[in-house]
Amino acid sequence: MQIKDLSGYSQQGLDRLLMAIPFYKEIKQADRLQLDLLLQNSRIVELEPGEIIVKRGDVGLWLYFVLKGSLSVYLNEPHGEPINQIISGETFGDLAMLAGGERRATVTAAKKGRGATVLGLDFNAFGELHDFSQIRLETKLQFYRLMVFGIRWKLEQKRLASPSHANVQKMMATPVSAGPRGTMEELQGLHQQATALANILIDWNSESQFS
Repeated sequence: MQIKDLSGYSQQGLDRLLMAIPFYKEIKQADRLQLDLLLQNSRIVELEPGEIIVKRGDVGLWLYFVLKGSLSVYLNEPHGEPINQIISGETFGDLAMLAGGERRATVTAAKKGRGATVLGLDFNAFGELHDFSQIRLETKLQFYRLMVFGIRWKLEQKRLASPSHANVQKMMATPVSAGPRGTMEELQGLHQQATALANILIDWNSESQFS
């Protein structure tokens, strides 16, 4: 595993990286100072095929955005068939963030291929939900909107594969509204949605290892 900070990248090189990540791309367009703060708390991680980046049971608040390659998700040890795949443009580590920092799965670079490259973001920079001393409300709202969308998308893939599963009803019952747009009420609503959806996904993933 090679970990690189972003200080060695040119502005053009950084821009190319950010184009692959919707969250960074949108913050770049909205608030350059906020983007600079995020980049100060970000790093590049390069993985060899099969190399572990997070392990179930570990504690950490790093979020990862896949830039290149694909990763495999295992409930425990990286043996047998993975329970999920993470591809370029997708995010992982968000479930741990919503579950007290504990990693709920083991993630490795896919065993076949040339490895993977991810961008890591230290979520400690976000502080408490109501703390806007560094990360502004607008930035947090954008992040949580994308996170809710991402978790719902993962659940939708599971729904298509198992439309009669009991978790489908839980998923459909989770509210989609989150208060007036651009407000603290929206942020609180998005956080509640993300937490509820994450719990459903964690439960569903746990079953997948033994099905």
